Amino acid sequence: MTNRGNANLQNEWSQGWEFGGRVDKGPLSADLAYFVNDIHNRISAVQTAGTTAAQRDNTWQNLHEVIFSGLEWQTSYDFAKLAKWKDATLAPYANGSYYLQHTIHDGPPNLTSNNPYQVTGLPEYQVTLGLRNGVGKWTSDFYALGTGQAYTALTNSSWANGSQIWSRAAYWTLNLQETYQVTKNLQLFFGINNLTDLNYSATNSVLNDNYSTNLVSQTEPGASGSSASGREFVGGFSYSF
Repeated sequence: MTNRGNANLQNEWSQGWEFGGRVDKGPLSADLAYFVNDIHNRISAVQTAGTTAAQRDNTWQNLHEVIFSGLEWQTSYDFAKLAKWKDATLAPYANGSYYLQHTIHDGPPNLTSNNPYQVTGLPEYQVTLGLRNGVGKWTSDFYALGTGQAYTALTNSSWANGSQIWSRAAYWTLNLQETYQVTKNLQLFFGINNLTDLNYSATNSVLNDNYSTNLVSQTEPGASGSSASGREFVGGFSYSF
């Protein structure tokens, strides 16, 4: 399989709106928002026809217009504030987003219209469940990050009972981050992403007319696609002024 460029690609541009509400009451903090985005000339990898993998190519194409909408939320509860501990934080939290709709308008030939999850590069949902613990200048975040199924390439031809699509199955990773507030403006941070070194590589999926999927788990023999990032060590600093 060959990945090919496209000299005729047009620039993406988008317009959108959102509305929501926020509650801050003692140790509780929560907000919820509904959003709509209209992306024009969405750039996506589209797979061309071929009977074998060697004969198929991925080519970047414009999808002309993609409309998606969804929900975003953030919530936390600080037990340290409830207990009136000074210079401390002990707060479980849950943040996330969920796409209610992905609609493709005027896409490449033979792409299924109104399939809610054919837009590439956008997971169906993302959820973060974590615990923040801080004392003085130190803050620790231990959290699980859940990412829904996402498609990485589309096809412009039909095979078997539907269109063959490269996808990445839903997965969860465990992560850790430490921060140290050196001064009011300077913060140091260190983290480990994907603590368990989970392989969440892309897999081969066949989408039939009922939009059901037959996924091969990325951890099972026979999985195919690009390997994903393993355990990562990150560090750095931020300075505000």
